Amino acid sequence: MGMTYKERLQDDYNRLCTQVRAGELPQPARNQAIDETVSAYVLAQDAEFERKGDRAPIAFRDANMLDRFANLILHEDLTWSHPDKMSIVEYPVMSDAQERRRAEKATLHSELEYKDRQANGRVKRSYTDNQGGMRVSNNRIPFPVADDVYERESVGMDVLTLLDNAGLTTRQREAVELVYFEGLTQEQAAERMGLSHKRIVGIYIEHALMKIKKIA
Repeated sequence: MGMTYKERLQDDYNRLCTQVRAGELPQPARNQAIDETVSAYVLAQDAEFERKGDRAPIAFRDANMLDRFANLILHEDLTWSHPDKMSIVEYPVMSDAQERRRAEKATLHSELEYKDRQANGRVKRSYTDNQGGMRVSNNRIPFPVADDVYERESVGMDVLTLLDNAGLTTRQREAVELVYFEGLTQEQAAERMGLSHKRIVGIYIEHALMKIKKIA
């Protein structure tokens, strides 16, 4: 018996991941391979849904696997650990670990105490490392304009974290992102999602907001 389309997706991911980590698949070829793999998965899932008929439950995409493929596309950006990454790249892409490290090291003006600025634009802070030992850092104090940028990014990160933790279905999150992040009308979002009526988008959003309010 051959693999199911879900098993094939996982198998293709493992193969591509191994090639990427070994440096054997440059980004142009990688993007094409990922596009072909994900397209085959979507078509196979849609075909299965059509075979089962209208009484079959809605076939949701495997969001976790699709996120992993997205990470493969951005592999170099997410794994590049250069200490000046945030300042030498115009639009830096950070992994979750890099976001956490940046938040730990940055000191906003609202957090500064009297005479902090006398340390040549740096402020000393103590913290506990992963082994439980005490460490002292000499962090750079951001310029005011950098504060604004950083705080806007922090708000964006908080919103994404909230969506990640709200337990939204793939379609609920898609509806929220299209309407609130991309600024589409519910009618436009319904067309993008392949739905027959904008009211379905409204239902997805209504249920999503209920879930978000429970954890906000």
